[in-house]
Amino acid sequence: MFTRAVVLGVVLAAALPSAALAQSPPQIPRDGPHRLLVSSGQVTAAADGGWGCWFASRPGGYGSGVCADPPPDWAQPRSSVPAPVDGELIIEAGARVDQIDVMLGSTSLVPRAFDDSGRRFAVTLPPGTLPPVVLRITIRYSGFAREDGSVESGTLTFAIGVRERQKELVPGAVPRVAPTMVTARSRARCRAWLRGSRCRFVQSGRVLGPTGSATDCAGGQVVVRAAAGRKTLFRARARTSRDCRYRVTARFRHRRRLTVLRVSTRFLGTPSLKPESAKPKTVRIRSF
Repeated sequence: MFTRAVVLGVVLAAALPSAALAQSPPQIPRDGPHRLLVSSGQVTAAADGGWGCWFASRPGGYGSGVCADPPPDWAQPRSSVPAPVDGELIIEAGARVDQIDVMLGSTSLVPRAFDDSGRRFAVTLPPGTLPPVVLRITIRYSGFAREDGSVESGTLTFAIGVRERQKELVPGAVPRVAPTMVTARSRARCRAWLRGSRCRFVQSGRVLGPTGSATDCAGGQVVVRAAAGRKTLFRARARTSRDCRYRVTARFRHRRRLTVLRVSTRFLGTPSLKPESAKPKTVRIRSF
């Protein structure tokens, strides 16, 4: 892989000649945004690459930039995942991303947020059997804080192979099924109708599996987001029990003219259940 380095800073440029810089390029990190995972069913693989340019700014107004070009054989990545039976791939970046673009061969796929982390996305492959193709993923990120105090931003491209979709399930494996619905019962109360007073939000519910199916929700998570207008007041998470019940509690401060909350609920799925959202609802705030 051909790597070219651009080092910003008068002191460093004067201390090292250009030949030394060319012979000793800075080490390319393999953590944070430079690591990307792709999951297909129970199979997870790290994508090749992290090619592109990134810049790390440091206190004092100086920093360094690095650009890494892909190798000539980057169109044939070493790592690959099988095309899943349900057609859904999960992409997990090593840091929160501002934008993500996904190409499957010459086809552009539309990624959607898998949860509220800003790091996990889901893409659905085209229907039908797929020949071996390459999935190219480009992320743009900013504000990634490193342990040395620098803040990194950049644009990186990864590649991973997608093998032919499996014709049959592995013996003993069970395909994920979609829940019938996610229920939610919510209440919000504040100590007084005063700005800054303490408020408490409680929501409980259940994930209902398909009729006649034996589902196990152990290890699943439910994410609840409450907003006032366009501003998010809080996000809260709770794990689902084995019988698919959950309970979320959160505390927040009362704001001026705040009388209702807009609440959205998302079940993130389990190995046996697909993700599902509850119907958005409006919760009136009461005093106690």
